[in-house]
Amino acid sequence: MPATPTGPHYDITELNAPWDTVRAPIVMHHGIGTNAGIWSGWLPVLAPHHRVVRFDTRGFGRSHGAWHAGTTMDELVGDLMQAVAHAGAPKVHLIGESLGGTVALAAALRHPERIA
Repeated sequence: MPATPTGPHYDITELNAPWDTVRAPIVMHHGIGTNAGIWSGWLPVLAPHHRVVRFDTRGFGRSHGAWHAGTTMDELVGDLMQAVAHAGAPKVHLIGESLGGTVALAAALRHPERIA
């Protein structure tokens, strides 16, 4: 699982055939107290049709960088957008759970040109 410049680790799963129609990748953001593994059950359903990017937000799972009371929404959106950059497409679908959903909404508002 590679790391982004600020430390969050991400994982890319892609099971579609090379001749399949290219669809927008899906970036998944977990909530507090979990990690990217929370999305594992969705991989057999989504990965045959989309590139799936899961990442561990700072302070969780395999990510570096600490979660602290001063962590800002700007930092969290920045981390998410780094994962979006690794999706390899101009636009992505965002899926978020709990805090991940809040960050996904903030990212969509700040970067609508990147969200499918």
